Amino acid sequence: MLRKVVQSVLTNSRVQSLVETSSVGEATAAQFIAGSHVNDAVDAVLALKESGLLATVERLLEPATDEAHSRTNALSYIDCIRALAGAGLGHDLDITIQLSALGLALPNGEVIATENLSKICQDAQDAQMSVTIGMEQLTDVPTTLRVAHTLSEKFTNIGITLQSSLLRSEQDAAVFAASGARVRLCKGAFTQDPDHAYVDRPEIDKAFVREMRTLLRSSAYVMIATHDSRLLQIGQALALRSGRTKDSFEFQMYLGVRKDEQQRLVGLNHRVRIHVPFGEQWYPVVADRLVRQPKSIGTAFGSLIRRKS
Repeated sequence: MLRKVVQSVLTNSRVQSLVETSSVGEATAAQFIAGSHVNDAVDAVLALKESGLLATVERLLEPATDEAHSRTNALSYIDCIRALAGAGLGHDLDITIQLSALGLALPNGEVIATENLSKICQDAQDAQMSVTIGMEQLTDVPTTLRVAHTLSEKFTNIGITLQSSLLRSEQDAAVFAASGARVRLCKGAFTQDPDHAYVDRPEIDKAFVREMRTLLRSSAYVMIATHDSRLLQIGQALALRSGRTKDSFEFQMYLGVRKDEQQRLVGLNHRVRIHVPFGEQWYPVVADRLVRQPKSIGTAFGSLIRRKS
């Protein structure tokens, strides 16, 4: 219930405007966003590296409105890769890509997004980086998976995100497991349609465990993306039971979230990768983080209200 209330508040345009233009909003964003520029991402990755943590960097971009815009966004991702590589951060760094930024929703969008992503993957491969495709709208799932399959035939550094909340993800996990792909598994929460997704949290968690088991029993490289302590412990147990070496899977978490779990896992010599977003389009990311941990919203918005009154 609290999560739904917070989500309703944060999607209000007036609240968004207050957050985006206030010092409190900027301070809240600083918990979850590296900053506006690629140099901020470089600094964040270096800081994580000192703590024994890996990173996946995401350049926050608006969805492409036409083909020229999609090419500009692709060049922005490539510039990001080259800046990170130039800072000596290429090896074992991951880049998270949203296909909406590469034109997936445009007419002939699958072809456009595939061409743009192919150029990005080539640059990333040259820099010894991997690329992981994010999963966005429900209607984009089939085309996103096709793009991933197409480019996996050319590039070994590409990965895909699956959401355990979707009914189809168990079958998709089995397909990608059989191909030995790189797979990020998260819970996901972009639809409440019972025809396409589990809507009850226990069912989502059970599906997450089933898909983890399928992936960890295969030759796939598995990225377990959750902050749920219970699922993290189950993931550790399943990996051990499956005979997994610690370099064959990893855990992923958000910047600024569950630092205790991050360090606990690092202390056990697990690979832990932190999602590092940067860019000016930060509000949707901050809103998502606050919805996922609504207790953290009280201090920030209490201060915001006092400043405005």
